[in-house]
Amino acid sequence: MPRQRRSTAVLLMLIALVTLRMDAGIANRTAAAALDDPPPGPDTTRLELVDWAEQQLVAECMRQRGHRYHIRWHRAAQPAPPAGWRYGSDDVQLARQTGYGSTRSQPRTNDSPNSRYLAGLTPGQLDAYTFALHGGRSDVVTVALSDQGRMSMSRLGCLSAARRTLFGDFDRWFEITTVLTNLQVEYVPAVLQDARYRTALADWRACMHDAGRPYDDPSAARQDAMERPQSAVDIAVADATCAARSQLIAVAVAVEERERARAEQRHQVERRELEAMYATAEAYAQTLLRRTQEQVSPRSEGAHG
Repeated sequence: MPRQRRSTAVLLMLIALVTLRMDAGIANRTAAAALDDPPPGPDTTRLELVDWAEQQLVAECMRQRGHRYHIRWHRAAQPAPPAGWRYGSDDVQLARQTGYGSTRSQPRTNDSPNSRYLAGLTPGQLDAYTFALHGGRSDVVTVALSDQGRMSMSRLGCLSAARRTLFGDFDRWFEITTVLTNLQVEYVPAVLQDARYRTALADWRACMHDAGRPYDDPSAARQDAMERPQSAVDIAVADATCAARSQLIAVAVAVEERERARAEQRHQVERRELEAMYATAEAYAQTLLRRTQEQVSPRSEGAHG
């Protein structure tokens, strides 16, 4: 074969090979994208929009680090717990039906694309994935929560990188968010020390003593019920009956509302600062969404052409 024809044949083979690899890459990315949550629509809330942008940034960061990550920003609706749940229950009918509820933890199933992907990784690959997403234990920002311990997050993972892009000062964002989402460490102790609550609790104790259940508080009753499941319903019924008679839960709810408002008042500056951060993140998310829509539109027009 003449040299020129042989060179031309080799060039054509190389072009075909590159095209095949590009098509395969596009097909893989398209298949992976099909498992992602769709982009936000017109009724999306600001929080959802920012969540979507965060997931976009995380997915791109993980891809650059050699990992697959599916975009999951939709929040499943969670039923709100009953008012005063921290302090017990005065629902006697529910106690008769279920006691304190199941004392056995139910296995949680997670069939998301990300969980299926993780299930196929080796232990070493899983460690690398976790480090890429969350970072390690070095270079962390730590926030103390009163005397209730502390919370930390690495500055090195894709999650922290995404939040730094969205909110600017990642350390400050983490500090404020941690404090504001854990205000119960401030107001619950105040409720437990309130004179009205302590009076109601004393009435609850007297009622429980008369019922042959001498517990110090509802949490002690619940703990005993967990250790003696055969008596759980009887304990729960006595607990709820005495809570209703003593107005323990009603008093706790009223006092908690007051103390929570006081805690919110103490952190007004942080709340305004976080609001400004979210305004910045929302603007970034809207720009990112427009770019995403612009990228999708020509592709859709080409598919119909």
